[in-house]
Amino acid sequence: MIFVTACDHRYFAYLKVQIKNTYALFGKFPIVYDLGLRDYKRQLEQHGVKVKPKPAHVLPGKDYPRNYYPKALHKPYILLDVSISHDEPILYMDADARPIKKFKIEKHDIVVSEVDGYERFKGTELEPYRGPVHSGVIYLNNFVGRDQFLLNWIYDMEADPLPSDKKSFNKVIKDYDVHILPEIVFDARKRAWDTLILHAK
Repeated sequence: MIFVTACDHRYFAYLKVQIKNTYALFGKFPIVYDLGLRDYKRQLEQHGVKVKPKPAHVLPGKDYPRNYYPKALHKPYILLDVSISHDEPILYMDADARPIKKFKIEKHDIVVSEVDGYERFKGTELEPYRGPVHSGVIYLNNFVGRDQFLLNWIYDMEADPLPSDKKSFNKVIKDYDVHILPEIVFDARKRAWDTLILHAK
């Protein structure tokens, strides 16, 4: 399994925890895409962490719903870059997420977690931007059509005047074998006994 993340200098403290945990549990460093690491890039490389440049990506639109602004429009481009060069399963985690237990993923094409409390956004202009599943932790098996899935994600974002990684992700996964875990297990905002990946600052 290939571990992947993306980070800028503001999230470097969280990234250090992710790197430490990933190496302790799985014996691997994540590939880190540089979103503005500044001097931290050299520090990572000196410790053997592979740092890659941020790929080209779609730009945000204007007039998003109040209290929402996309922060991860680079994500499917990064995953496509990794997918093209690796034939292993990929686990993407936002920089402030980290594994806290060693685990194996069952044979599914895509594994994500549900959004707890998604119901409160239903019927509002924020509904498509908030779920129903998270895109901060994503497992992609090496399934036939993985690159095409990522291209479909990119195409949907690029066609949207108000692009959002989560909005397009939730649209395109409907055509694939998706296994949805409880948030508390795979993309937890608070730690529980069965949490595998904690995603809380």
